[in-house]
Amino acid sequence: MPTLTAEYVDAGSRNRFYRIDKARGFKEFNTWADAQYAHVAQSRCSSIDLAPAVYSDIGRITIDGKLSGWGYITEIAELINPECCGNCSCELCEGAENKWYADIVHVCNTMCDILGLCMQDSHGGNFGLIKRYGETHLVCIDFGIESVTTEEEEYA
Repeated sequence: MPTLTAEYVDAGSRNRFYRIDKARGFKEFNTWADAQYAHVAQSRCSSIDLAPAVYSDIGRITIDGKLSGWGYITEIAELINPECCGNCSCELCEGAENKWYADIVHVCNTMCDILGLCMQDSHGGNFGLIKRYGETHLVCIDFGIESVTTEEEEYA
């Protein structure tokens, strides 16, 4: 993977996100296995417009002169609730959940019904907006193993 300049933006519970430019970012994970799991899940969801596009294979980039952890380059989605703390009982998350509730349920159900990928962490901070075919679509942006499970894992 080429050397890219990236700006740190945010961290989830198991990954970090770096903005490369206006349209692309790098999702960094603690291990290659974590990155691979998220890459496969996001790629599958992206194929039916339920996730941002995935632009690279698993790799590493140089950030501030240091080699990053394992990750991949992805399209940047506009967060529906950039203030979300991940605690769905807080006022900000409840507000986002109320406004986007039907769309979040639709994305989660479609992920599970069509792809067998079941969202276990469906708060406002894990969803964003992308443009496709001139229209805005709500998409899932968290594909970590702690958030998205396969039907087999969910019912085991």
